[in-house]
This record gives sequence, C-alpha cells and structure tokens, in this order.
Amino acid sequence: MKRLLVTLPLLLVGCAQPAETPEPTAPEPTVTTTSTTPEPPAPAPTTPSTTPSTTITATATETSATALAPLGTPDTARQENWDSLTGELHVTGYRIGEHERFDRLVFDLAGNGEPGWFIEYTEKPLQQALGFPVDYEGATALHVIITGTPYPMGDDSGLLAHGPHPGGGVINGVTFASLFEAHSEFVIGLDQEYPYSVTFLEDPKRLVIDLIKEPTDP
Repeated sequence: MKRLLVTLPLLLVGCAQPAETPEPTAPEPTVTTTSTTPEPPAPAPTTPSTTPSTTITATATETSATALAPLGTPDTARQENWDSLTGELHVTGYRIGEHERFDRLVFDLAGNGEPGWFIEYTEKPLQQALGFPVDYEGATALHVIITGTPYPMGDDSGLLAHGPHPGGGVINGVTFASLFEAHSEFVIGLDQEYPYSVTFLEDPKRLVIDLIKEPTDP
C-alpha cells in the first residue's frame, strides 16, 4: 500500500449540509474533524518533505434528523469545467462528512469569482509541472485540479498547507500536492473507484465532491 511522502497540517471541520435536497429521516452520519496549525506553503510545486506536523483530532456527531442526498449526477468518468478561469480564490481547508449512501469532501474557498476543475481517476498521479509521482494510500486516486486559485498576494496564512492530510469514511487521505499557475492540485487516496459528482456552491463558496458508496434511488 502506498504512503504519502510529505505531511503538513490542515483545517478539517464537519461537512456543511447544503439545503438543496433534504431526504426522509435516516440514521445520523458521523463527521470526523481534524484541526492543525497551518504553515505557509511554497508558491510553486514543492518536493516531498519529511517534517512532521502537530495534529489534534476530534470526533463529533451531527444533530440533524434528516439524511442528505448526494448532489449532481455521479459517475466514474472524468469531470471538468473550464467555464471560469479568472477566479481569484484560494483553498482554505477541507471537510469530510460520512453519510449513509455517500461520503462528502468539501473544499472551502475564499476570495472572488468561481473555480473551474479537472478531476479524474488514476493509479499513478503525477505532480503538475514537475511530473513527480505523488504517493497516496489506497488502490487508486482521484486527481483533483481546482482552477482559478492563484497564490494569494500578501498574507497567505489562511491558505491550506501543502502535503498529506487525514481522510475519513472511504477517503484514506487528502494530499495538497501543488499550487502552480492558479491550479491547486489534490490527490485523494481511495481503495476503489466510486461514482462521484462535483458541485460548486456559494454562501459560503465551496467545491463539493460526493463519493457514492451505496446505490442511489432510480
């Protein structure tokens, strides 16, 4: 099983519950929350580091009595959106929520505009620009590129730290592999390919990836 090469901290909180499509009452999902003390990343793709980070982990239970439905149209094929390339956003953290039929990965965004994305499954993810292999835990990886996310000018303390971070549910781990020419690159380690959907939501701005682990209703 592959292991992540670098480790840096992140801010991981309980998954936000969008109000688009509530479903009938179901068992309450479990959310795993991890918080860290962020460190400023390099402005360009970085090589792996072995410097350890300090991580505090806590587990909480959602209080909502209704189960969430996955967003979008899940599929295992490549998903991309190049409609917006002028966003002035940066990724401040991510959240993972475990639900009955699916697990949700949410990338929190700050700034102006909308993101684009290029996402596909691969067993051999390569770091953009440099071409270095990115290690991950699992049998396959979901390679995620979020566009419209340039390196912030001035204060970059709110930017998610580069490196590997903990997972949750079907997600073994999340690696912030690089930030190059406004493309934020992530590698999501999984044990198999799950149908997934990608949705951009606002108020607050976030990119939501739902990974389907149970059959959906026809």
